[in-house]
Amino acid sequence: MGTAEKPCTLIIPNGFNFPTDIDPTEAVFEWCRGFFTLGIEYKMGDVNVDGEVTVTDVMLTVKHIMGEDDDAFHSKYADINQDGEINVTDVMLIVGIILN
Repeated sequence: MGTAEKPCTLIIPNGFNFPTDIDPTEAVFEWCRGFFTLGIEYKMGDVNVDGEVTVTDVMLTVKHIMGEDDDAFHSKYADINQDGEINVTDVMLIVGIILN
């Protein structure tokens, strides 16, 4: 339940237009009791959350694996195979996303 001290985060798809695309009477607002922040949902592999999966995302993931974290790196979008680890397999999967 959302509070003023700890609001709910309402995750919305990239490109979503708030408030025109949502009905504020929906149950999620009642559940959060009016205290919420907006978050944007990005694609897996888009580790710098710029809306695209590119070579930059590969480079940031490699840097993370090497222990050189960058503020632009968002780990929740890097574990492509959802095994709980960010490793070379995830890098290869991000490359696959780019090539497809």
